[in-house]
Amino acid sequence: MRTDGKVGQQARKTVLTSAASVTGDQKPIVTFAELLAARVHVGDAPERSHPAMQPFLFGERNGLAVIDLRQTLALIDVAYGFVHDLVADGGTLLFVGTSEPARQAVEEHALRCGMPYVNQSWPRKTRNRRTVADAYFLVSPGTDERARQDVIARQLPIVALVDADVDPTGILHVIPGNDDIALSCDLVCRIIADAVDDGREEATRRQAEAEEATRRQAEAEEADEATAARPRPRRPLAARPRPRRPLAARPRPRPTGRGRGGHSPPGRGRGGHSPPGRGRGGHSPPGGRGPPPGRGRHSPPGRGRGGHRRQVEAEEATRRG
Repeated sequence: MRTDGKVGQQARKTVLTSAASVTGDQKPIVTFAELLAARVHVGDAPERSHPAMQPFLFGERNGLAVIDLRQTLALIDVAYGFVHDLVADGGTLLFVGTSEPARQAVEEHALRCGMPYVNQSWPRKTRNRRTVADAYFLVSPGTDERARQDVIARQLPIVALVDADVDPTGILHVIPGNDDIALSCDLVCRIIADAVDDGREEATRRQAEAEEATRRQAEAEEADEATAARPRPRRPLAARPRPRRPLAARPRPRPTGRGRGGHSPPGRGRGGHSPPGRGRGGHSPPGGRGPPPGRGRHSPPGRGRGGHRRQVEAEEATRRG
């Protein structure tokens, strides 16, 4: 938490880095003209200005200090982001404003954004249930000095509309501006309430995204379990060339005319005359081992295979001769 009085130097650095709130393409949180119309720039008499607020002052006009609205624009942007993130993360912001100009604005905008508020008097009990929150928005910290000291003692963050005559020490997010005019208080309260609404929308979006992510994860886990429970198909073995079996020996077909009962070439048919000494039924050479007379292939006329036909042919030849 920032507790020194050098907030002005940091604010001027923020002006350079937060120019998008004024000149960017997005719609600004608040315009320079709106701040002027609400008289946010009007400060107190110069002699009443707090020394720690000098870095936030632009000058003097008509006997009054003029607050530098360029810094106010930039610091509103920073405070808006802080409140947005606080609420998006589930935090609570307590609106506090007991001065007459701030009382109505605090009640109206706190109720609109659904945040607790204190606009009558700060409770004397330090740990009062009504004052428990994660951060505090003080609309009139000069009037609510006791509330400011109480929150600082708790070491909790403070966002505050700080006028020229108020000490900014202990305030985390200073919004330089007039806290003596109801228009100024109402405008700043509206901006902070808008930040709360945007933060709540962000929280809703995050919750929806988390639920969607949880649903998808559950579906993925169910799909994995179903895949694990399903039997895996057996992969086919790699095709292997089968060895070719040798063909069975087959008998060669006989040539035409060599069947049983036909005329075979001389010396080869079973019923023909084999060359001398070679056929089974022929005459073996002298001294050979041929069959004895009467047991050769030449049977008596009429008994051997084809003998009857040869006998008929012989008789026909004798008759003609």
